[in-house]
Amino acid sequence: YICIIDRFYDNMSLEEYKPDYPNVVFWSFVCGYQIFITQDRIASILGIPNQGDEFSSHFYEVFTRDSISHQFMEDNSDGTKSIGLRPTARLLHRVLMFSLFPRLGNYDAVYKENFKALYAIYGDIQINWVHMLLDEILKVNNSTRPHFFFNEYIMRILLACGVRPPDSATSKR
Repeated sequence: YICIIDRFYDNMSLEEYKPDYPNVVFWSFVCGYQIFITQDRIASILGIPNQGDEFSSHFYEVFTRDSISHQFMEDNSDGTKSIGLRPTARLLHRVLMFSLFPRLGNYDAVYKENFKALYAIYGDIQINWVHMLLDEILKVNNSTRPHFFFNEYIMRILLACGVRPPDSATSKR
């Protein structure tokens, strides 16, 4: 299914169709299907909230020590390395790195986005996860790095939109 994901990213557009479909965030063309993606549609397909604070907003100071960050940061830690996270938070940090904030290498570093997500989760801050996920997908699309991030989410969206991979794309040859 990697070829389907590649086609999704290769054909993704933000420019065309905006006047006709004002709620569309982006669109793509995959396996003969033109797919219009809105925040509400992604929320429905993935079962995640499409309301709350934007992840890009400043709802705290980065690497702040307060009652919320104390829940996930070890004492005497600055929070920039995963070893400085409490055990449950360290595991959650790994999950975040492989699902919402994928990256290559250096899994020990706690980047600003990871810290913000931990802070929001532990502080029970309502975040618009759909908006955050779309921002991350668009970052991948606009970058020069390989398009192998977010495969699970994108395939769920494509399947919900009726896209079926051709037999050759799913064969085990």
